[in-house]
Amino acid sequence: MFNMSYHIFGYNWCHYYQSACTYFERVNVPYVKHAFDEREKFSEAVSSVCTYGVIGTVGTTSPQIFKIIPNEIRCLGGYDQLKQVKSLKIWPKQLFF
Repeated sequence: MFNMSYHIFGYNWCHYYQSACTYFERVNVPYVKHAFDEREKFSEAVSSVCTYGVIGTVGTTSPQIFKIIPNEIRCLGGYDQLKQVKSLKIWPKQLFF
């Protein structure tokens, strides 16, 4: 299996961010948590990911969820998209293929 990681960016105080993190934990999928208190820092962090080129549409709301695999970064959306997913293992295929 290839090396990949999920990254969730959001505001500490955001219910949707907290729920997204809880979902990943509940289904036992490892992820990296990026929590921010200020909108400017959140925006800067998400923008820094985008400098590498991202497949998918990056939003401005909390959370923003990325899947990073070798040579590719996909923005998987936010909480609304996460609610529609049946399996994180096949998520990119559900959204992009």
